[in-house]
Amino acid sequence: MPRTNYRSQTTFTVPSQGSVSLPPLRPPSPNHEVYITFPISSKIATGLHWHETHTEYLQIIQGVALVTLGDSTERYTAKSGVITIPRYTVHESRHVDLIVKEWTDPADGEKAIFFRNVVGLILDRDPAARTLQNLRTAWNLFVVFWEWDNFPRFVKMPRLWGLGNSVERGVTWAILGSAALIGRWVGVRGTYEEYGTKDDLRP
Repeated sequence: MPRTNYRSQTTFTVPSQGSVSLPPLRPPSPNHEVYITFPISSKIATGLHWHETHTEYLQIIQGVALVTLGDSTERYTAKSGVITIPRYTVHESRHVDLIVKEWTDPADGEKAIFFRNVVGLILDRDPAARTLQNLRTAWNLFVVFWEWDNFPRFVKMPRLWGLGNSVERGVTWAILGSAALIGRWVGVRGTYEEYGTKDDLRP
């Protein structure tokens, strides 16, 4: 798939779905906050997922978000303050005409590189792509998820003596890990120079 060089770009818009504003790649910014805007027509949701090396923070700037933390879903607005999402906590955000700010601890800039690669792949995808091409894009997104601490929950298990969480994580690790392992042999990577890489996080 041909890749567009988005390295100098800081705002990315997916038509009718929303936009994301990111810090510049060069020079590295001390500000690692990410701003995401969803119009009222957007049907995007993050999907249930968790992070293993980062605590995530959300703050609603405008609008309303439905945020799921574990098994509880609540409405959040700008008056709700900062939403803290601990590591390994399964969570999801659904949006209604929303602007939200996200950042992480550690504040290492990885979230911005993650978004650069995810949105870059989506924007470079051929809208008229056939099923096989769409599957390859999904495969590439799985490798990006693996590379950048974003683990989707593919199955929901009963909470039996703590085994449910272990099974859920095991399934996700098996799927993403296999995608990344096979991807190494065929050039499907978690970062692309045209979008942004770990090298861009270095001073």
